Amino acid sequence: MPIIDDEAVGRRSGVYEAVMEAIETELSTHRANKVTPTPIFERWLEQMRARRPVDVPAYLLPKWARPRLEAGRPMQTALVSPDGRVLFRAESAAETVERLGL
Repeated sequence: MPIIDDEAVGRRSGVYEAVMEAIETELSTHRANKVTPTPIFERWLEQMRARRPVDVPAYLLPKWARPRLEAGRPMQTALVSPDGRVLFRAESAAETVERLGL
């Protein structure tokens, strides 16, 4: 069960929009620090601008909408749909490598 944290709600209303905002923030932070962002961030943003479901790491969801990460457990990914539905699952090793740009 997600923990409700009203302070974590961003300027946009739903989970999908909050994830898009988080991705945009990550990209702008990378650019401001003159660091090349991992290409997957641009891909996620393109999918979201096209209003398609996107599979992202759960940490990009607002705090109130994501499960608590337990020590020793794999990172969670979230399939986020434009209608606000979210499905969680464990991130695979291949997905971790791609997300980190290794």
